[in-house]
This record gives sequence, C-alpha cells and structure tokens, in this order.
Amino acid sequence: MAPLHVALRRERRKIKRIFKFIYHLMKSRKIPDWQWIKCDSPIEEKMYFALKRRGYKVITQYQTCGYEVDLVLRKHRIAIECDGYQHHHTAEQRKRDQKKSRILRSNGWKVIRLSGKEIYHKIDHCIEKVQLQIGKRKSI
Repeated sequence: MAPLHVALRRERRKIKRIFKFIYHLMKSRKIPDWQWIKCDSPIEEKMYFALKRRGYKVITQYQTCGYEVDLVLRKHRIAIECDGYQHHHTAEQRKRDQKKSRILRSNGWKVIRLSGKEIYHKIDHCIEKVQLQIGKRKSI
C-alpha cells in the first residue's frame, strides 16, 4: 500500500482532472480530450499538443515498469519525460530520474528527457529529438 502522502497526492490529481474536464466541457460544450486533461503541467500540455499536431498518438501519464511516464508514444516505445525545474532540480530528484530512465531503458523503452526551458523555447528541437528516436530524422 502506498504511503498516505502519495495516496493523497494521487487523489488530489484525480479531483483536479475532473474539475478541469468539467470546466472545459462547460466552456466549449464539447467533450475535452482526456489525454490532454491528464497532463499535469503546462510543459506537458505544450509537448502533448506539439506531438498531436504532427500526427502522433500520445498517451499521457502512462503506467509502466512501476512508474508513471509523462508522455508515451506506445507504437514507437518512446517515453518522454518533461522535467520542470520545480520538480527536477535537486540532486536527489535527478538521481531518482536517472534510476527511472535506467529501468525504463532496461525494459525496452527509448527515454527522452526534456527540460521545461527546452520545451518552451525550442519546441521544434524537442520534436526533432522524438523523430530522431523514431528514425524519421538523420540528426539534430
């Protein structure tokens, strides 16, 4: 069983998603994209929409290998982690991220880590990194 603080964080995220869904449903009178609703941060949303515009089927908050991955292109077995400064700047957090990447790679995933700064200012470069992993580009 998960520690209480982890369980509470999960429940808070679920409630936040429900409110986001209802808000956008009422605002647009259309059913919102559930994968977009599950994005946990603005950088994940920006990367999600950039990939969707290019025709990729993106799954958000995908559970695999005991971890939750920000964005996944399951067809290509690519795990994309959007690392914002707030949650990824300490040595402990970077060590945890490296362990997660190592476990995902050992289970056949291609892992791409993108910083929030990179996503905000160089989104085309981020897309090229993804395409390079897929094999659609020769180099960056």
